[in-house]
Amino acid sequence: MRLVDIAEAQINLSSLLVAARGERVFVAQGGEPVGVLLSVADYQDWAGMTDGEVSALFRSPAVQAKLERAHLDYAAGRTVAHEEVGRRLTARVKRDE
Repeated sequence: MRLVDIAEAQINLSSLLVAARGERVFVAQGGEPVGVLLSVADYQDWAGMTDGEVSALFRSPAVQAKLERAHLDYAAGRTVAHEEVGRRLTARVKRDE
């Protein structure tokens, strides 16, 4: 297990994703865990998904459309700060409780 601050995660995402193949990487903000990077294999174990299900997910036209829209949004500068993402996720969790 590895713990990194969110600022480090933003700067070193690529190397952290490589590290996540061998260990879970927890991301903290203000010393509190807010997320975790894990390998696809670990995710599959957690979600109970087969290789075929993961492959099908990423071949899905709906997923491909969302990824393309995200790419275009990013290229156009339409992004959301990580703090805002955290606020939105926290609000969603509280709403769903």
